[in-house]
Amino acid sequence: MCKLLSIFNFNEEIKINKIKMKKIAEIMSEGQKDGLGFFTDNMKNQYLEKGFPSIDMVNSITKTPVNSSFPVRQFKATEGTFQNNFNFLLMHSRTATNKKGIKETHPFKLDNKVFAHNGVVTIEKHDFPTETENDSEYLAHLFNNQGVESLPDVQGYFAFINYDIENRSVEICRDDMADLYMATNNKTGTVIIATKQYDIEDIIKVLGNERNWTCSVIIEDSVLFTVDKTGIKDVMSFEKVYYGNSGLNDLASKAFGKDVGKVDEYIDDDYYMGEVIDIQAHDNFGYIVTLLVTGEVFDVPTYRDHCPFEVGEDVEFYSYNGTFYFD
Repeated sequence: MCKLLSIFNFNEEIKINKIKMKKIAEIMSEGQKDGLGFFTDNMKNQYLEKGFPSIDMVNSITKTPVNSSFPVRQFKATEGTFQNNFNFLLMHSRTATNKKGIKETHPFKLDNKVFAHNGVVTIEKHDFPTETENDSEYLAHLFNNQGVESLPDVQGYFAFINYDIENRSVEICRDDMADLYMATNNKTGTVIIATKQYDIEDIIKVLGNERNWTCSVIIEDSVLFTVDKTGIKDVMSFEKVYYGNSGLNDLASKAFGKDVGKVDEYIDDDYYMGEVIDIQAHDNFGYIVTLLVTGEVFDVPTYRDHCPFEVGEDVEFYSYNGTFYFD
């Protein structure tokens, strides 16, 4: 699972020096290996940087050697000039579910919008001017062209942050499957949005004045809202439409390590006969798959021994690189 982070305050600049920026990048890079990118805006200048891994990008900011277990790679891309203080930060660290590279690394900049996403969605046929086969770039174009009306039909799961450079506002969204947490500084009004609650807690320690922060709370299911200098506005809810299980096809193909076609018809005589009813990314394993058993199961592999399941039972298992594991 990728990590998504935004720190913003549209009424006063956030003072994050180079050392604190390095620590935040290290927190966001933990467990991620396929790139990290970040964007900052201080209402006058914007800066965008992407690279492998985050520690190298931080080295480029601090201009000093950093002791780290990360391998040193200097391949990176930048746009603009880095500023110590800013009003808006968007950062994303990536565990790839498709091609790896600088172009595939978030955030994506589309004209005056900057977009980053956590999750996996199905790419439908489209005419958007995408530069990659990344599902997140597709979602960025889809949302910025069609708005909230496009979200109910998006198959898969998602949480995203979409920043408007021109209007100095940010749109925040999560569906009913992805995680997204929020914390607010009661004194300054600074907001932190992140996919991991423990990342927010660690970042608050970096920023300091821990007593001024609220406990992070999960953002409501299937909601889109906007934040600008006046506060939260334009709160909209949506209800996702699931077309049977067809929306899980791409996810199932990734989880099973091969093309499975229609997952509701997927049969593997060596393992099970069933219907995939849910798939979610997992921090340590590739995916958590929930299967509704529809036929007799033979020789299901487990850590312990073969374990048959009954027809009608919901079975949850882990899938990593095409190999199945059960608790």
